[in-house]
Amino acid sequence: MNWIRLVIAVLFLPFYGKAQVTASFSTSPTANNNTITICQGSNILYTNTSTGTNASTNYTWTFQGGNPASSNTIGPHLVTYSTAGSFTTTLNLGNGVTSQRNVVVLANNFAPSLVLTSGPGGYSTTTQGNLTIFRRCSASNSGNFQFNDPNVASYPAGTTYNIIWGDGTANGTTAPPTSHTYNQGYFSLTYQVTFPGGCTFTQNYGVFMGNNAPTVSLTGSGASSCLPAPYSFQVSSPSAVPPGTTIQIIYNDGTPTTYLNGLNPNPLTINHVFAQTSCGINSTIQQNTYNNSFSIQVLASNACSPQGTFTAIGPITAGGSVNAVISANPNTNVICVNQPITFNDVSNHGSNVSNGSCDSLFGRFWTIIPNSGFTTPGTMGSSNGFLPNLPSGYDYFSWTNGSASLPVTWTVPGNYQVVLHLGNDCGMDSVVYNICVVAATVANFTLPQATACAPVQISPNNNSSTPGCNL
Repeated sequence: MNWIRLVIAVLFLPFYGKAQVTASFSTSPTANNNTITICQGSNILYTNTSTGTNASTNYTWTFQGGNPASSNTIGPHLVTYSTAGSFTTTLNLGNGVTSQRNVVVLANNFAPSLVLTSGPGGYSTTTQGNLTIFRRCSASNSGNFQFNDPNVASYPAGTTYNIIWGDGTANGTTAPPTSHTYNQGYFSLTYQVTFPGGCTFTQNYGVFMGNNAPTVSLTGSGASSCLPAPYSFQVSSPSAVPPGTTIQIIYNDGTPTTYLNGLNPNPLTINHVFAQTSCGINSTIQQNTYNNSFSIQVLASNACSPQGTFTAIGPITAGGSVNAVISANPNTNVICVNQPITFNDVSNHGSNVSNGSCDSLFGRFWTIIPNSGFTTPGTMGSSNGFLPNLPSGYDYFSWTNGSASLPVTWTVPGNYQVVLHLGNDCGMDSVVYNICVVAATVANFTLPQATACAPVQISPNNNSSTPGCNL
């Protein structure tokens, strides 16, 4: 019997002398169903939890797809995954003792997807730009929108959901399929999916509940204007504008488009200032092209009528007003008698727009006040009585045009005003140049009789006078 006990003791000796080695490790974030799901560029912290090991145990880590790719130390190890894909992490303690985890690295451009599953009743999906819009085109006051994510079954366990409806109600937190009731209007819906690894993916949508955009009309303050001058117009609609309808006011004078959320009040009056002449601008209105003219276009659109309803007003011409400016050579406001000075027309002479054509015709004449005591070889010109405040009325074509440069020499001292008058289709402008003309200084003194070497005292005679100037 003793030898039997001895044999049994020998057979069971290894189990008492050496503990069983088990390979294991924990991760942060934790694994679900032995799989860790993270975002591209994220980290995983691996911590050894193996049992039965000792100081001589060899730890061989393999981090497929990670950086670092491997390690021979116990850890813990922080591993970065910069490439999307499916990988395996292995801890090998030798003699076939291993432990593994699957790692799924999702690309940064992953996008969750909602689809509209609502049935008949005007429900549909459209796209504006790169944005998907769920819509119900109906005169109803509300609609029950039903959504689903066709990929929800493939998301890892532990995925959470957040749906920001965009209408001020509480967010949705359940996995699709789900539904929400919208009243009339346009809303921004945000769908967020967060995987157990902590990465959140977001997709944005639009939701429109309403009817087609109504027709719009335009009325303006006239067909022509001059700079600077405001242009007033009205935008109106014969029917109510559904909430969520955008009204675009489109100018072709370089002014940015104005976007209106609906039309309030209806009609709406808008004042616009054209900042440049219409010369060189062409407008197309109802398939007709108008040269050298502006137009104003209005587009009403929403998700149920993306092409919208359109109207335009024009042609609108904008001519350039004259702006009178004088320069003098020499550049002075004080001049001597018999000293010549030249006055130059350096004005902006504007532009005229008529019957689709532009020209730079203008009239010019000079006046000097008082109208005597000077000479000029130039042409001063004349209005010939064709001025706005005279019986003949304004007509710059009936003027006698003066010189662009007017040389003047005064023969009589005093205060004078040189006036430049300009006119074109946009009206008149004038500018005044004030100048003081002074007499030349003439020396007048008495020289006494000099005696011996005594110094001579010169005394002026104060019996001459020179008119002063009021500058």
